[in-house]
Amino acid sequence: MYRKNLLHKFELEKLTDGQRKFLDRFSSMFKGHPEAVQLALEIYNNLTNPLRMSQLPVVVMLAGVSRSGKSHFAKALAYAFHGRKDKSAIIDIQMGQLKTDRGIFELRGAPPAHHGYIEPAKVAELNPGDLDPSGKLSPHNLRRVVLDSPLSNEERVVKPSIIRIDEIEKGNEDIQDMFLEVFGEGKLSMSNGLESSFENSVFILTANSGVRDLMVRKVGVLETGKRSDDQYESAIFNKIAASFKPEFINRISYILIFKPLEDSIIRQIVDIPIAAFQQFLGNLPVGRRFTVEVDESARDFLFQSVMNESGDLSGLSTAFSFYVETPVGMLVRDGQVKAGDHVMITAGFDGSDLAMQVIPGNKLATVSVMESVHFAA
Repeated sequence: MYRKNLLHKFELEKLTDGQRKFLDRFSSMFKGHPEAVQLALEIYNNLTNPLRMSQLPVVVMLAGVSRSGKSHFAKALAYAFHGRKDKSAIIDIQMGQLKTDRGIFELRGAPPAHHGYIEPAKVAELNPGDLDPSGKLSPHNLRRVVLDSPLSNEERVVKPSIIRIDEIEKGNEDIQDMFLEVFGEGKLSMSNGLESSFENSVFILTANSGVRDLMVRKVGVLETGKRSDDQYESAIFNKIAASFKPEFINRISYILIFKPLEDSIIRQIVDIPIAAFQQFLGNLPVGRRFTVEVDESARDFLFQSVMNESGDLSGLSTAFSFYVETPVGMLVRDGQVKAGDHVMITAGFDGSDLAMQVIPGNKLATVSVMESVHFAA
């Protein structure tokens, strides 16, 4: 039976300072899917509720076509809670890599007398920031992902351990039963006798099963035929429900269906690495600081390069690094860009590359002195 999520409606003008700061961080990394923004705030409100009695983790399942933003939701949520964008802010579990019988050892650790077993005394000797190799879900690793948050105590931001499980449907029955225990008990006994608590944890499960034949992306438009969005969500949910035990589904707090992103949203997502790069440059020492501007034609080029090469967002980071980050870095390395300069990035004449125009800092007002540098693709 189809289940519709219960999400509280919120009005921006009535948000607390903490809620607003949380949403600002989340929205700076995540674009599209308005219900996902609501879901992020719902998770925040759940964990910060002073009357919260549950000792169970918050469990979210995101279903939909690949590369529609499901996995990125976890990254944006980690940044919103912890203010960190590095990979160590999340425990990442790829179910496709845990298909063998030893897959469960990767999560809860190898038992005594088995290869990979690590005694509790050895785990206690690890530094707080070290990775505990005994098992991904160990108490040490749950604490590790919430370390070094740059957020001030004044915000009173909770620090949940965020665990992303990609393609949960690929897990074998033993692994799914293990997570059934985690979601239902909020605890997990590791193979070395230590116990992990997930009271302040958020599980982000992604699922792709049964969606490719239901949702088709064509030139940025979701083709639904005669089906309404609700009918599509119902059909996808029923596909997912058939893949898991009822008791597993019942322990999931929220299920959200991700539809293919429209071109207008993808264009906004292209702005995210640009803004991050500009912020990075702005934080350089004054003696090395310069500015970069990416005009609309260059943004269109980046959008088209991603869509042409992969048809989704999977190539965005690679494309930005290849076309922008590396060429600008080469200009700096070769001494063509100095402190105070301005780099204007536009689309090349033939549409196959980007052009870098360097305006010296002492002549920013004189357009005629621009030096044009091309990097061919």
